[in-house]
Amino acid sequence: MDRDALRQLYPSEGDTRCIALKLQEPRQLYSLLDPAPFHQRELDAEAAQYLLEAARELADERKVKIVLYFPILPDESTRNDLAHAIHHYFYYRALKLHQQRRHLLRIGRKALVVGLIFLVLCQTLALTVFNQPVLHHTLLNTGVVILGWVAMWRPVEIFLYEWWPLLQDQKYCERLQSMPIDIRERSTLQSTSIP
Repeated sequence: MDRDALRQLYPSEGDTRCIALKLQEPRQLYSLLDPAPFHQRELDAEAAQYLLEAARELADERKVKIVLYFPILPDESTRNDLAHAIHHYFYYRALKLHQQRRHLLRIGRKALVVGLIFLVLCQTLALTVFNQPVLHHTLLNTGVVILGWVAMWRPVEIFLYEWWPLLQDQKYCERLQSMPIDIRERSTLQSTSIP
């Protein structure tokens, strides 16, 4: 996204970029399916996804904060609960992403061992059993070698591609878990600054 579009979506206050959410009431921020008390509840999936996408788009910005706007400013206890809920949610998401990445890499290591053993067996089979200049032996030789390399597909896919997005999202969640949060009355919102 270009800088002008970022400026329109995420206005600045001094040198700090703002991720703004306009809400009617505090409970909009929370998942309706979670029966836990507000400060322990899951965030609404759309709100959490919006914050995560904003963190991705503002990855190059040094200073970013979350600003929640309400028609009437909630009391201090509710404001503290809201800030705690956002920070706790992204702390937990970062922790889960870290665990998922570790689990994926563990699976990758096991798949790599299995793949290498299978590749060696296929290569050995190709060199010893199907090493004849006869056509069907040549076809079987090639097929066994290809089969051995196909067994390496999954570990290579894991180690080259799959773990990076988990690490990136973990970093965005870690950033969101420590991001400053301002909670304001909507009357302070400039009508042209936040879409």
